[in-house]
Formats: sequence, C-alpha cells, structure tokens
Amino acid sequence: MNTTAFKDFINKLSERSDIEIHSIDLGQPASAAVLDDYKGEIPTELLEFYAVMNGCHLYASFKHDRNLEVGINIPAIEYLHAFRPADQTNLNIDEKFLSLEFEWIENNYSPFYYVMALGETDVNQSAIMRLELFPERHMVKAADSLENWMEKAADAGLTVGWASPDFHDNVTAIKKLLSTPPNNNDTKEPIGENNRKTVNRQFRDVNFKISIIGALHELGYYVEEAERIQNENADWDQSHKPIPAVLEFYTNLEIDQNYLDEIEGLYPDGGDLCYQYLFNEWDGEDNQFDIKSLEGIELLTNLKIFEPISMITDDGLDYAPLLLCKNLEKAAPEFIDDDEDGILQQLKDRGVETGDRHSKHNNEVSVSEPVPFDTETKRILVFSLNEFEERFGKLEMDISKTVYESPFYIYDLSLESQGPKFPDEKDISDEDFRTGFEILNKIWLDHIVHSSAMYYTPIFKKEPNPENNKHSISCSYGFAPGYDVNAAIENIARYDFVVVRWEDFWKI
Repeated sequence: MNTTAFKDFINKLSERSDIEIHSIDLGQPASAAVLDDYKGEIPTELLEFYAVMNGCHLYASFKHDRNLEVGINIPAIEYLHAFRPADQTNLNIDEKFLSLEFEWIENNYSPFYYVMALGETDVNQSAIMRLELFPERHMVKAADSLENWMEKAADAGLTVGWASPDFHDNVTAIKKLLSTPPNNNDTKEPIGENNRKTVNRQFRDVNFKISIIGALHELGYYVEEAERIQNENADWDQSHKPIPAVLEFYTNLEIDQNYLDEIEGLYPDGGDLCYQYLFNEWDGEDNQFDIKSLEGIELLTNLKIFEPISMITDDGLDYAPLLLCKNLEKAAPEFIDDDEDGILQQLKDRGVETGDRHSKHNNEVSVSEPVPFDTETKRILVFSLNEFEERFGKLEMDISKTVYESPFYIYDLSLESQGPKFPDEKDISDEDFRTGFEILNKIWLDHIVHSSAMYYTPIFKKEPNPENNKHSISCSYGFAPGYDVNAAIENIARYDFVVVRWEDFWKI
C-alpha cells in the first residue's frame, strides 16, 4: 500500500457512519526544498511519504463500542532528527535509530522506530521496528518497508505481542469491522481539503478549547462533570490514551460565555487539570494535543495574560487572533519565531508587554536559558505520595498501604551509578513493584518534566536540542518500601546527595 492509498484509507475511515472521529489532521505535501534538506538523512521511502503527506494524525472509535479504536500518528518531517546511538535514549538496544515515532492505535499506542545497525551508513538499510516494554524494553521487527507497515496498519495487523487476551479480542473485532462496510448507507460529509474537523462554533481547534477548559477547571468550572466521567470510566486501562468519554465531553461542551468572561490569564501546560482528567497517564511527548489555532480567543473578553508554558505547536501557529483580545496586557514572545506579519509589533504598539515569561506556579520571571545542572552538587528530589496528593489531588490508582507509605525519589540519570541503595528495603510483591514504578512514571511525565519548576531547578541536566529549541531531560527514580521519609533521607545522606523536598522543589 503506497502513501496515496493509505491517505485514501484514512479519509474513507473518517467518512464511515459507524465511526466517530475524535481528531484528524492530514498534512499537506512537504515542499521540494524541505525534502532536499533531508535527502540522505532519512530513508527514501519516508521522503516519498512526506512528498504526499507531511505527517498525519487520526484518533477514532467505533460508535457501538468505544473500546474499539483506530488511529495513527506520524509526525511532520520537521520533527525528525538524525539517526543517533541508542545509549542516548532509554532503549536497551545496540543500534542507532531514527527518533521518528509512528503510532498505530489498536486499543493501545504501539510505538515504531526506524532502526539501523551500528556501523551502517546507508539509511535505506534501516528497518521498521516495534518497541516492546515487557518483560523489558527491546526491539522487534514490525515490517519490511513503510508500504508493508501501512498495509498492516490498514488491516489492524500491528498488534503488540505482550497485550492481554481482551486486547487481542478487541483487535480481532477491529479487523472484522475494517474489512466490511457499515450496516447502513449513511455516510458523513468528507473532511474537505483542509482535512480538519470543525469542533463547534466557539473554537476551531479542539486542542485549544481543551486548554481553555483547563483554565476553567482552575476556576472550579466543569470539574465535577469531568471527575464524574473519569470515575465512571475508572476501568479504562489504556493509560497513555485519552479516555474517549472525557474527550467527547470536552469536544461537545458548549462553554458558558459568563465563565469565559472570568478568565484573565491563560497558561497552557501539559500538567493542567484537563489533561489529568483526559488521561490516566500521558507522557506528553506526542503532539496530539498541541494547540494549532487560537481562533475564538477573543471570546475570553477579559483576557489579560497569554503565556503558554507548553502545548503550542512548532508548525506555524497564527497569532493574529491575539489582536482581537482588547484587554490583553501581556503575551509571551518566545512562541513567535519571527514577526513577518507584524503581529508582535502591533501588540507592542498597543502597549502589550512582551517581556520574559511569567510562571503560574511560582510567580518568578524566567531567564532566556534554563538553570544549568549543578555538576558540583548531587541533588535528589524526595517526597511522599501524601505530599504529591496535597498538591495535585488524589491518585486514582489501586495502591497498597506499603507502596503509599514508601518514600519516593528522583534524580538525574547521569548520577545513576552513584545513586542511593536501601539495604533495609521491605520485600514487596511484583504487583506492588509495578504499581510503584507506574506511579513514578506518571508523576515524572505528567507533573514534573513539563512543569515550569523544571526550568529553574539545578537537579536535572537539560540537554538543548537546537532543531526544535527544546530541551531533553532524563532521570532515574525509585521508591524505598519499609522506610519512612526521614529514614530514607538519612540513608541518602550517606551517598553525598543533597535532598530537595517536594515543596521546596516547587518554590524554586
């Protein structure tokens, strides 16, 4: 199956009457100049893909059973990087690989990578591999070519090997549904040339709408409804995928204009409450919920500050709607790469402050670069789950008393060989072991790594990526069952670490 046929397949999916589209975005072809820049850097078959479609995203489910989901996420060519050694990643493999992550949704996100052997210089000798997480991270060959991968995807044939029996039953059902037309002749209107789904008459971009709902959650609005829907779907076990019922609630919600009038500051961030209700667990690494349009921002009639902490696409966001915000006093300029349209200058002419970013968490003024990693002093963040829940709310997980009372710790990955050991740890079950690390993974990805506090702390090394003007951060973490926090801190001191407590981290 070539790219054109695969694009047709996605469009036909979107038009089926038995499928509900939650989000869709099919990229326009990449320009010849952009493709030339990547020749020799990525496989030729990828260049041919991007010549037809510069990335694509689809998330959908069958109407009669929302557990039966299909979707895909292939980032635009601008998000690619060169092949790099695996030791620069968290993957236990010996190859170099292209940091392009495909995702095919079959009731779970299945990540795929282009991988080539060490010493190989021909990028066309790479293979598409699947990352499996259990029993440990390792790579398994997924397809002989991109066309073979797309053919398998269209046939729901990319099921991960470690999935549960229920998962496989769902995939079997998806295969059958995809191979047959709907039971009725009703079809939906085609997506159209721009391949965008109109959310409702208030906001063009559902991702922007969700970020606004996050701001309303901070004011106490729609929290009860979101919590109720999330609790009703507590058995949703696809932790890295949005809960369909919550996504549907956010998408279809007609927001009360009186509530919108109360928003004076908008600070989109991956740690906002809306994403906590939308996901059981989210790594924040994909661009699925990046804001792509600010159309409708003028409905925030009393908006004074617009300072995104994250969640803004790097792919050409139009900032002109900011000019419709009559009460705007401050906007973050670092998200405007250039000012070809004169938006920034027009804002300045109106007296809008475009100074350094202000953080909603600590009321500090940021610097142009994050606080550097302190190589002279080893620091470690130590906290209890009680401290976490006091700040971010109760973890909706089945947590044993032993795990809940354990101290948790996180420090920079470069210090892993010097990390603390806990000789008097209590023996725990495999289930408690998995739960403890699921908690740590959730706290790290959902609340710490994308927070503004990370910008100011010297605990972690922030490696700059000049291609996208962002930083990568890696950590090592653990918990110590059988210890209390004070005993853990006393033990950690033997390893010459300076302990940073939970509240102190957020005050940095």
